[in-house]
This record gives sequence, structure tokens and C-alpha cells, in this order.
Amino acid sequence: MTEPLSADAQTWLNSALRDRAWAKYDLDGGYYAQACFACQQAFEKLLKAVLLAHGIPFPKIHELVRLVQLCSEVEPTVVRFEEDARNIDSYYISTRYPDLAEEHEYTREEALDALQTVDDVLATLRPAIEQRLDKGTG
Repeated sequence: MTEPLSADAQTWLNSALRDRAWAKYDLDGGYYAQACFACQQAFEKLLKAVLLAHGIPFPKIHELVRLVQLCSEVEPTVVRFEEDARNIDSYYISTRYPDLAEEHEYTREEALDALQTVDDVLATLRPAIEQRLDKGTG
């Protein structure tokens, strides 16, 4: 059972990397709400990749704070991202629905902050994920 989860971890990591690129593309194009959403997606997928790399199936949730808590049980460094997760959690719904997005004008600074957060999470978690995958320990 661990091998398929490890293979899934690589798939989720790759998807997180594509979402990060999507966020940068939207940021550069001035689509700040969409960039924030893509950052939320990248963050979520990185956390799920951590769980899979440890052989743990993730719950079907989108709450970053809860995923950080689950990941911190196997990767203690993840706990430092709890406040970031709390901030970026709000982008999951508010950026996708026009009536909610109109209540808040997303700014370049918010999108830049979200992208920087994802880059920090990626810089911390990608090596941990890849190390587990390289060792074949899922």
C-alpha cells in the first residue's frame, strides 16, 4: 500500500508545482484573485504530498490549517506554516465566487505575499517529500 501512496505523492507534488506556475502567470497578468486561489491550491497539494510521502492517505478536505496539523505529526517543520495556512485558507472560496470576490478587491501585494508563502512552503517541504521518495519510504 505504501508504494502507490508514494507514487501519488510525486503526482501531487508535480500538480503543486504547476499550480505555483499558474499563480505566477496570473499574478503577472494582473489576475490577483486567481493568483491567490492558485496559491491556495499549491499549498494544499504540497501538504497532501507530504502525507502521501509518509504513506498516509489524506482526508478529503481543503482546510490548510487542518492539513498543517496532520502533516506536523510526521514532518515537524510544517507547524511553522500554521499562521500562513490560516491566512491563505480564506482564498479557497472567496476567490472563486464572483459575489464573494466583489466584496474584496484582491491586490498585487496580497498575491505577491501568497506566492512568497507558497515559495517558502515549497522550499521547506519539497526536499522532505523528495527525500522520502528517493529512499522509497512512503
